[in-house]
Amino acid sequence: MKMRASELVTVTAFMSGLAAALPSSPSSPSSYNNLNYYFPRQTAPQYPSSFDPLSNNVLAVYYGKAQYNSNPSLMDLCNDSDIDMIVMGFIRQFNGPNVQPTFDIANCRTPSNPAANFTGISCPALAASITQCQSVGKKVMISLGGSNANLVLSSDAEAQQAANILWNVFGAGTATPNLRPFGNVTLDGFDFGRPLAPLSSCICRHMS
Repeated sequence: MKMRASELVTVTAFMSGLAAALPSSPSSPSSYNNLNYYFPRQTAPQYPSSFDPLSNNVLAVYYGKAQYNSNPSLMDLCNDSDIDMIVMGFIRQFNGPNVQPTFDIANCRTPSNPAANFTGISCPALAASITQCQSVGKKVMISLGGSNANLVLSSDAEAQQAANILWNVFGAGTATPNLRPFGNVTLDGFDFGRPLAPLSSCICRHMS
């Protein structure tokens, strides 16, 4: 599935949440128009990139659900010079602070009926592909949602807890290293495929 960034839920939810998280009196209006602000990476190297999150000419594609039918791999997409951003899907459910969220990205997916002592899985092959994609300037994000997602948040406190989980499991957080499916690889952002405004605002506070 291909779409322009101006049509992508990622951009609208991410940017609206970001606006709410910005300091009220920035030193200059342009001080946030840089990749270090929008896409901080504390646990992996900064790669050179010409990616501009404010551009109207960015091509983003979803990855992860069609791969059961031998469609393009993540590296196939990253090697396509027309593609700027890959959005992996999907995170389906939050499971509390000590267990990975339920997610499935191609062959990297949490079990549908995990054991009682289950805390998470590791996906080193996908982590290596993500690193390769980022090294050639592609942005790799992860999407929340999908057709059978259970992402109901009933309070701001639950949204803050969910944001902490996402940041520490997929972002640049370091609080729960044993729950990270991609090791020290840090994703570039989050796509809110459902109306989760409080959660997007909490994530943006982490990224500020």
